[in-house]
Amino acid sequence: MDRILHGPKLLTPIPLVSLGIRLFDKLKEKDDKVLFIDVSNDQKITNKEFLILSCKLAESLRCCGFKQNDVLAISGENSIFYYVPVVAGLFLGMISGFINQTYTKNEFLNLYDIYQPKIVFISSKVLNIFIEEKNKFQDLKIIILDDEDVSGYDTLSTFIEKNCNKNICIDNFKPNNVNPIDQTAFITSSSGTTGLPKAVMITHDNIAMRVNQLYDPRVSLAKEEIIFSILPFFHVSGLVVNISHVMRGSQIITMKRFNEKLYLESIEKHHITHLAIVPTMAYSFVKSLIFKNYGVSTIEELFCGGNSLNEKIEEELVALFPNLKCFRQGYGLTEATLGVTMMRTGEKKVGSAGKIVPGMSLCICDEFGKRLGSHEAGEILVKGRLVTKGYYRNPEATKNTFVNEWLHTGDYGYYDEEGFVFIVDRLKDVIKYKGFQVAPVEIEGILLSHPKVKAACVVGKPDKLAGELPTGFVVKQPNVDITEEELIQFVAERISKTKHLRGGIYFVEDLPKTAIGKIKRKVLRDSLKCV
Repeated sequence: MDRILHGPKLLTPIPLVSLGIRLFDKLKEKDDKVLFIDVSNDQKITNKEFLILSCKLAESLRCCGFKQNDVLAISGENSIFYYVPVVAGLFLGMISGFINQTYTKNEFLNLYDIYQPKIVFISSKVLNIFIEEKNKFQDLKIIILDDEDVSGYDTLSTFIEKNCNKNICIDNFKPNNVNPIDQTAFITSSSGTTGLPKAVMITHDNIAMRVNQLYDPRVSLAKEEIIFSILPFFHVSGLVVNISHVMRGSQIITMKRFNEKLYLESIEKHHITHLAIVPTMAYSFVKSLIFKNYGVSTIEELFCGGNSLNEKIEEELVALFPNLKCFRQGYGLTEATLGVTMMRTGEKKVGSAGKIVPGMSLCICDEFGKRLGSHEAGEILVKGRLVTKGYYRNPEATKNTFVNEWLHTGDYGYYDEEGFVFIVDRLKDVIKYKGFQVAPVEIEGILLSHPKVKAACVVGKPDKLAGELPTGFVVKQPNVDITEEELIQFVAERISKTKHLRGGIYFVEDLPKTAIGKIKRKVLRDSLKCV
């Protein structure tokens, strides 16, 4: 026995054509059907309107000299126009890079330096970074994505008006047919297994594999859906779900930021059939005082990912939806295009992240690389057509993450005799706060920059609602006085909100270390379980 779990074979072959061609054909097919609705402002756009706008933008980009493999970057709030540059880029074989619009300037610039885009589409709220660093961006084309007039900058509309042939005929437009296996479609931020964010390359074929699963009744209801997509569009979860469902022909309802009342009203108003949520939302629904006031009878499929739910919460959550046909939990990571395991249709095992998805393989290994059997916990390794081809402009990180074609996830788990996978812990140090990845080394660097801090380590404190809370352990310099509140504020002023030290700070005499001087993070994490 090779001690490898293999997902079932694909039910249907994957077309070897570009995402651009497939999206073009699907958008034309759906024509006047509404594609996106933003319930925050009641804006909507049909498939035809979205296609025309994307084709015009693609033609404008082409006229300005942009070509295959040029990088365009996007940073803005969820909106019905967010994916117009993405699809236009796919039409030309360009690469879209995504940046969290709430990043601080340093975080933003770190990803910008990795992506090195030729053009950026941004919310007007992000413009200050480009104004403050104007010398760095002298040769960069900047487009305001939310169509707000800002003196000296083109909006999406004015850029198209200036550069697109007014007589363009959509019927004559032809997307470039790039090689889907090799062509990178997206680069999206991930902390990888350690350290600061890296840019994961997601290919046309990676996304095509995900779309294939939407037609597979073993892991999907395999029908056109009305989905409620509220996860940030820059995040791999939002990106993969949304682009896949555009290709599927579904209708996508979105909102700029979560509001429980509006969310529940929208489920009832738009007859939502599919919800993808995170554990934080699951807890919120179960404890909600207003949930019972709204009709959620149209929900047929509910997916929860990020962290496992305990048995009681899972049962209470499922009971809220009277006509639910399928509840799924899953496990995945950016480097595997979001999903590796999924609870299959008609199956249930509380605490499990499901079974390996079609077209993928998984094994569990110990620290020496030996494959383990059922109920033996170790590092999760995966391979298959969902796995990234590597990190953008970072061959060293790519080399360190892959061994003999297997992706080392840095996650710790096991499987049982039936092939159900269970996630136990993370070998990697990255903290997951409400689904966002937080690199401890980044926060530690800020703590260590304070003159009264001698040593610091940041780990995740377990939290039922958020998953983990970034928590600091600090050794003070001799004969100095500093409070927990001062250091928490010091960090908060220098980093985005998802990375704040919500778990607090513990002052210690020294940090536990190995014989070669490495900090024993697990010892610190374990100490928090007793707090």
